[in-house]
Amino acid sequence: MSGLGDVVKGLAGFVGDAPLAHIKAELEALAGQVGEIAQELERAKGSVHWEGRAADAFHTHADERLRDLRALVGELDAAAGAAGAVVVAGGLL
Repeated sequence: MSGLGDVVKGLAGFVGDAPLAHIKAELEALAGQVGEIAQELERAKGSVHWEGRAADAFHTHADERLRDLRALVGELDAAAGAAGAVVVAGGLL
C-alpha cells in the first residue's frame, strides 16, 4: 500500500482507535452544547419586546452571532464525522 493509504494507516496506528473515538464523542458533545447556546440566544432574541434602534441593533447582533454559532456547529459536526471516518478506515486497514 502506498500514498494516502499509508498516511491513514499511520495516523490510525499513531493515534489509535480509542482516542479518535473519544475525540469524535467530544466533538459531538461540543456541537450539542453550541447548539443549545444558539437555541438560548434565539429564545432571548424572541423575548425582546422593546422597539427602536436599540432593539434593532440587538436583533442584528443576535442574528450575526446565531449565524456564527450555527456555522460552528456545522464545523464541529464535520470534524466529528472526519474523526469517525478515520476510525472506520483504520479498522478496515
